Amino acid sequence: MVFQNSGADYLIAIGGGSPQDTCKAIGIISNNPEFADVRSLEGLSPTNKPSVPILAIPTTAGTAAEVTINYVITDEEKRRKFVCVDPHDIPQVAFIDADMMDGMPPALKAATGVDALTHAIEGYITRGAWALTDALHIKAIEIIAGGAARIGCW
Repeated sequence: MVFQNSGADYLIAIGGGSPQDTCKAIGIISNNPEFADVRSLEGLSPTNKPSVPILAIPTTAGTAAEVTINYVITDEEKRRKFVCVDPHDIPQVAFIDADMMDGMPPALKAATGVDALTHAIEGYITRGAWALTDALHIKAIEIIAGGAARIGCW
C-alpha cells in the first residue's frame, strides 16, 4: 500500500466528501490490514485499531465527513456505493475554513447547504436529542438557513 510504504505519520484529507471518505478508508485499512478489501468494512465495521491520524480540510459544507463515523465507498466493479460505520475513523483534527468553499458553483453550494441542513434537522429530531443538543441544532438550522439565503441558494 502506498501510504504504508511512504513512511508518513498521518493523512491529510482535502476536498469534499469523497476525498474525506477515501482518507478514512486508507487510515482504517493501514492500521487494520486484515480488512485490506474495503468491501469487508461495509456496515458496522468490526475493526479493533484506530485509524492512522487524519487532518481533515473540507472544501464543501454538508457531508460532515470530517466529523462523523461514517464513510461511503464506491464499488466500481459492482457499480454501487456502500456505507461503512466505524467509530475508529473520525479525523483527529478538522480545519473548517469558509474561504475554502468560495469557489464552489452555486448549485453545489445549494446542494451542500441542503445536506448540512438535513444533518441539523436529523440531530434535532433524533430520539437521542435532549435540551442542549436541541439548542445547538436549532442554532445550526438558523445559521444554515440564513447563510443559504444570503448567498442566494433559496
